[in-house]
Amino acid sequence: MLLLLFDFEVHFVAILKYTKITKIVDNSETLWNLGAQPNGTIQVDMFSLDEETFPIKAAKLLHEFYMADVITVRVQKDAETFQDIDVEIKRPSFKKPFLGGFRHKHTGTEYHNAGSQTDPKKRLDKEYEEFCRSTQTVVERKRLQQTRNTTSTQMTKIGVYVTNVTDKLIEPKRYVTAEEYHARRLKAIIVIQTYYRRWLAKEVVKKLKEQLRLRLEWEEQEELRKQRERAEKLLREYNRRMNPRTKDDFELLYHALECK
Repeated sequence: MLLLLFDFEVHFVAILKYTKITKIVDNSETLWNLGAQPNGTIQVDMFSLDEETFPIKAAKLLHEFYMADVITVRVQKDAETFQDIDVEIKRPSFKKPFLGGFRHKHTGTEYHNAGSQTDPKKRLDKEYEEFCRSTQTVVERKRLQQTRNTTSTQMTKIGVYVTNVTDKLIEPKRYVTAEEYHARRLKAIIVIQTYYRRWLAKEVVKKLKEQLRLRLEWEEQEELRKQRERAEKLLREYNRRMNPRTKDDFELLYHALECK
């Protein structure tokens, strides 16, 4: 496996050449000798010595390419200690579809409902036509169609007797115009409204009578309760004067004697 990899590298080293600013770069050169710095970029052109046999083709061309930016962020670790950290900012080479979201009212930050961090996989172009427009198009054709309606009428004939005792003679009546029809409907509506309003009035009177009955009954109960409480109070005062038991009862009697 190592021998095969070594032969593979030697084969391509003999074919490929690199140039930097119209100067051919030796295979033993390193990126440091070419001027590459940490977090920096350099431009190197690559071409083939045998373009007919080994042409260089781009497998996939990028429509837009954004160079990565590097910023230095100073982070405070302690009260007097700071640390510089290099942060690399990578911008995507494709635009993600907007799938909805919302915006914060105070900060103005937009939040998306869904998204992905990688470029979605693109479908390969097939050599044959997978979907055809003609197979997805509906072809309609209008055509009148009359259904059958089978009817029959029983008639008197030889061997069949059909009685006409229950038959009715239908005569055409007077033609009713649209104005007469609507006037008759309006009259019927007025009659219905009259009876309905009468029913509503009777219901209101019935409710008022019920409220009056409940009010009179409550007033009667209140009067009886007041009379009962008044009689109980007189009886209680009489018992306190005739049969004193507590200190308040005796003070009441002394006060009555002093008043006399």
